[in-house]
Amino acid sequence: MENKRCPKCKQIKSIDEFYKNSRRKDGHGSWCKLCKNKQADKYNKIYRNERNTWLKEYRKRPERLKQSLNYYLKRKYGITFDEYDKLLKQQNNCCIICGKHQIELKNRLSVDHNHKTGDVRGLLCVSCNSLIGNAKENIQILKNAIEYLKG
Repeated sequence: MENKRCPKCKQIKSIDEFYKNSRRKDGHGSWCKLCKNKQADKYNKIYRNERNTWLKEYRKRPERLKQSLNYYLKRKYGITFDEYDKLLKQQNNCCIICGKHQIELKNRLSVDHNHKTGDVRGLLCVSCNSLIGNAKENIQILKNAIEYLKG
């Protein structure tokens, strides 16, 4: 088993006691895990509040929100933020099933899509989207529920 000397604590330790680092010749970092963790803890204590404040402000930036939402929509549903916005306007900012306006809701309208084809059908509130999902997109289950409600 290989050994290595940590320049921080000056001890010779097993190679397993060093983090892997593909940029270095031996494939491991120069400081042992114990020294590296102590250094990271010290750094985090000093800069934690500053970093958290910066992150909170960064996450609030409108262009960042649009960018991350655009990435999510493209990856998950194959549509852009502009296409989502167009759908929203076509539906008058309302859920296509229950008609609740976006302002009345806590969350953004969800993209409803066919799970077999991936085609986007419209935008739904969380309740209506859950209704469709819990019925497993099965029309017969929904018809049965309607008949049940009729009494």
